[in-house]
Amino acid sequence: IPLEPPRGGVYARLGSQRSLIHRLRQCSFDLAINLRWTSERSAVIAWLSGARLRAGSGPASCAFLYTHRAPLHAGRRHEFHRHLDILAPLGIVPGQIVPFIFCSTEDGEWADGVFRAHGLQRGTTVGMHPGASKPSKAWPADRYAELARRLSVETGIHVFVTWGPGEELLAREVVRHAGAGAILAPPTPRVGAFAALVRLCGLYVCNYSGPMNVAMAVETPLVALGSTSPEDWGPFGDMHRTINKSGARDSYTEEAQLAM
Repeated sequence: IPLEPPRGGVYARLGSQRSLIHRLRQCSFDLAINLRWTSERSAVIAWLSGARLRAGSGPASCAFLYTHRAPLHAGRRHEFHRHLDILAPLGIVPGQIVPFIFCSTEDGEWADGVFRAHGLQRGTTVGMHPGASKPSKAWPADRYAELARRLSVETGIHVFVTWGPGEELLAREVVRHAGAGAILAPPTPRVGAFAALVRLCGLYVCNYSGPMNVAMAVETPLVALGSTSPEDWGPFGDMHRTINKSGARDSYTEEAQLAM
């Protein structure tokens, strides 16, 4: 299996569908694993890649495209389990599920320097990340700001507001309305550095998002604010708590159809 993906990274940036398939075939992959179990497009791409072995669980209409098919469970099942289900037919069965992300020594030193520069204490700072992949999945910015303001005024706790690409203005808005107790995080040079920052927080408040998964992986306790089922997408582990807004969509109906 080639160690490096085709130049250009994410397949969506590789140009046309025909160009994508051509470049995937040039890599001569031995194995394709489709984790997008709701997506017919992803299943077809895995098949067209030319990989000799292809693993996936769904959708049911594409079962014939896989050489190694995992059961497609009905009802609620966390995405952690669904992804690991897909690996089982390949003989990969973990004994224990422990989310993990690597932080280098350089990442840790950079994060320590950021905390020192802002006078933040490890383990007593509350991290917040108001961004999400789309607005419908995000708790409103003014509510993040109000929560940050109350934490700083009533408890004296500093709130550290993190952000990713395209989210700086949102984070600045939260900090501006939260008051003096809220501090804007600097841009992070890489995922490991971001994870090292989150690891220093005593609590992390965020939407169901990539940063939520990072916090899980560095074992920072979470309060996760969701618009989809926590049984499917919520934080994984007993130390975390979820708050779902009413009228949460069924991730096996509307979202699954959109993904296809």
